[in-house]
Amino acid sequence: MSEVVAPLINGRRFSYASIELAMAIGATKAGIFVDVEEITYAEALEVGFKEGTARIPLGNTSGKWVPQECSLVMGLGTFNQMISQIGPGWLGINLIATVAYADIGEILAVDTIFARITGKENAHTSTPDALKTAVKLITTSPQLTNGIPSMLNRVV
Repeated sequence: MSEVVAPLINGRRFSYASIELAMAIGATKAGIFVDVEEITYAEALEVGFKEGTARIPLGNTSGKWVPQECSLVMGLGTFNQMISQIGPGWLGINLIATVAYADIGEILAVDTIFARITGKENAHTSTPDALKTAVKLITTSPQLTNGIPSMLNRVV
């Protein structure tokens, strides 16, 4: 069993400033976005249980990967730049989002999310803050964590 490596006293843990978000849209359109205030993504496995007359399940299935809703809050200007790169028909477009976490004392971590844009929401208030757009996404296939797929498609 390998040891868990943690930063020393003056080491850093990942923080929001550790994130770099890159998105690939289609075969040729890509960009790195730094005006991202929030990104939320998840995965889920729905497992079925085989029940009989016993008080506990007799067994369970290998499960089914379930698409999850994701969200991305970015500056309005950055959102407009992104959709101008995509062009007409941006709603419903598939994209690959790569979220890289890098900081001093930590090993580079990269999550790759395969998703589709399903909506956007602008909610502006009278504050000195920059205007933002919340982008709604849904995952389209299992994500990669440091290049490792969370699920395998087993064909028997």
